[in-house]
Amino acid sequence: MRSLEVAIALGSNLPPSEDVGGGGEPRARALDFAVAKLEAAGCRLLARSAWIETPPIGVPDEQPPYLNGCVLVASELAL
Repeated sequence: MRSLEVAIALGSNLPPSEDVGGGGEPRARALDFAVAKLEAAGCRLLARSAWIETPPIGVPDEQPPYLNGCVLVASELAL
């Protein structure tokens, strides 16, 4: 079957809503969990950027900073 390469932007400024286990930075755990869910759904991880902290833009000041990144996956899900 033919697969399609897809770039997906990910971001989090809050801890995960469910216990995803592990230690470390909560936003990074949420993003790592999202990547694991993509892989569990059949996406093959081809590349992943570093997670980069950025300030919130266009939202109230009380928002915490975001952790953002991007993954490149191969998927048959979109075909």
